[in-house]
Amino acid sequence: MCTLLKSMVECNIHSMSKCYTDITFIAFDISRSLQRQHLKNLDNEIENYKKTILKEQENNENLTLHYNKACAEEGHVKKLMETSETKQGQLRSEYSMYSRVLQETSQGLAKENTVREYWTCL
Repeated sequence: MCTLLKSMVECNIHSMSKCYTDITFIAFDISRSLQRQHLKNLDNEIENYKKTILKEQENNENLTLHYNKACAEEGHVKKLMETSETKQGQLRSEYSMYSRVLQETSQGLAKENTVREYWTCL
């Protein structure tokens, strides 16, 4: 703007038409320069948005990978739990059988001891 005012002051009456042409050119040049700067600012803003979008996409991909991994681990843990529950059921059944056998053996032994004491006393 200072250049524009300076040009206007320097103009004299004899070269008024040339002065108007110069002023118009200077005003056009200033306007064009401002538009270029505005376009550069817009380009920078667009680039920043692109970078932000790329970062968010990477973050989303990482989250998706973690989610899929967690889902796979969940399925694996469920299978392990089912296997453990099946094994636990088998062990309970086996424990019951051995407990019953032990009880029957203890009862048989007690009977034998009673019979032996009886015959020993006679």
